[in-house]
Amino acid sequence: MNPGRIALVTGRPNSGKTAYLSALLQRAQRLGKSTGGVLSHGLWIHGDKRGFEVEIVASGEKHVLAGTDLQGTDTLRYGRFIFAAPVFERAVEALQESTGKEVVVVDEYGPLEQRDAGLWPGIAHLLRHHDGCLLISVRPALVHELVQRIRTGGQAP
Repeated sequence: MNPGRIALVTGRPNSGKTAYLSALLQRAQRLGKSTGGVLSHGLWIHGDKRGFEVEIVASGEKHVLAGTDLQGTDTLRYGRFIFAAPVFERAVEALQESTGKEVVVVDEYGPLEQRDAGLWPGIAHLLRHHDGCLLISVRPALVHELVQRIRTGGQAP
């Protein structure tokens, strides 16, 4: 399998990475390209980010991924947010199903993925098996580590 083309979209939190990736996806779709992956939209209430909603690109389905007051027994807390593990599982499945699409987005590689959790299993799968265009959003502080993981086919540096 040929290694795919990988581009990192980097920026601080709330700097427009998701909007940029969404625009790139729309352009690719207008050009007739097959698309896949996941987008993570912030959930805002009165100017305060209260969580995240994950969008599965291929189907358009959306699920609440994280919140400050998310309830449930199958959750993971990181910082001020509580994450729904089953939604991460669905997002990872969507990333794995995106193998072979012409343009795939991963929004985003963050602290959970740095610890091999969150979307990481799906990202690692794409790094090993995807040969199309892969666009990954990442915060500036994590770029170097992600580049090292890309170079080693998904292994920790």
